[in-house]
Amino acid sequence: MPIRYEQLDSVTVANIDTLTSGGNADTLHSHGFGDGYSVVEPFIVSGENITDGYVVAIDDSSGAKLFLADANGAGELINPIGLADGTTTTGEQVNVVTSGGKDTADDVWEAIPALTDIGKIAYMSETPGLLTLTAPSTPGSIVQKIGIVANGGSGNVRLLVQIGDGVLL
Repeated sequence: MPIRYEQLDSVTVANIDTLTSGGNADTLHSHGFGDGYSVVEPFIVSGENITDGYVVAIDDSSGAKLFLADANGAGELINPIGLADGTTTTGEQVNVVTSGGKDTADDVWEAIPALTDIGKIAYMSETPGLLTLTAPSTPGSIVQKIGIVANGGSGNVRLLVQIGDGVLL
């Protein structure tokens, strides 16, 4: 997957001391995606409005567009590819986090994970696009690992995205 890099500052006489005298050189540059996650570049167009951090899947029946994944959905909507990396409206291109760390908003979760939930598996919810710590149990639904909770608490939930194989109930 391609990685984008951005130059935030350039080396100048004013900051050369930071580079040579034991200063914090990290303040002078960017490592691209500092969170260390892999992103599918925006070649996928959304088939509906999608919110940052929601679980998404490709639906080929509508021309390979991105939709909210759903554990009790139909067809390809039960095969998530990752989490939306940004909010978009229908017809816009979408980045998707396919692995690595992703900070998530509270509204992405059925119930916000607490600090005591660190290390627990996050599953694709039976509510389109959402994450849950409780594996689906409805016959005909899919139990699908999306990742591991790396940090918890309202406004601080971080998920290590690790899409697993789904199991049909």
